Parts: sequence; C-alpha cells; structure tokens
Amino acid sequence: MLIKNVTFHLDDNGFQLKENPVPDCAYFRASEVAPTIDGEVGAQVIHIANGYGRHRVWGAPRCRSSVELVAPDVIQVSMSWGNKHAWGSQDYWFIRERGGLWARRTAHHRRVRELLASAAPVAQATAGGV
Repeated sequence: MLIKNVTFHLDDNGFQLKENPVPDCAYFRASEVAPTIDGEVGAQVIHIANGYGRHRVWGAPRCRSSVELVAPDVIQVSMSWGNKHAWGSQDYWFIRERGGLWARRTAHHRRVRELLASAAPVAQATAGGV
C-alpha cells in the first residue's frame, strides 16, 4: 500500500501518520525533516515532513515524503528534501517489534535485509531488459 501526502490512521497496525511543515529557512539539516516516531503501543505517531517553505530568489526549501506499508510489520518512508545549499533523498524503515511497538531501524536490520533480498531478484530480472 503506497500513501502520499495524507494523514491517516491504521488501527490494525497501531500507528498514526501526521505531516509536519517543512522548516521555512534557507538552511536545514536532513535530521530536521527525517521521520520520527513517538507514543505507546496502539497509539504511536509517525511524523513526516511534506511541502514547501516560502519561495525565495533561489527557490524554496522543500521536502517530499511517501509512505509504503511493505509488509504487515514493515513501513518504508522515502523522503527527498532540498534547501539553498543541500539536497538529498533517503529511505527510513519502521519495524513492528515484539509487543507491538514500532521503532525506526536502519536498512541493516534483519527484517529489512530479508525484504530487500526477496525483492532483489525481481529488480535484477527487469534491469536485464529486452
């Protein structure tokens, strides 16, 4: 399931997603717009940044996040951001741990590696092309 630019609540998965505004400044760090999670089991909130700041001569600070429930216990947040002197993109992973609590983990987490490994042959097969 891919969700873009919305606020929603998934009771079955025990988390809520909320959008936060993009910092309206010429300079911000990726950590300032990285997704975060807080709350207790059954009432956790994942905060993501989406949108644009005030337009200037050089452009506008921006952040675009999309959320995908890639498995019942894994959420992927893909984020791209930019400001006056820096831009980038990154994926963030949230895993449902024992006891139902969601936690942000790196791509090196065992469950994320399993999902990426199972998807790799499909990507390689299509990359080979015609």
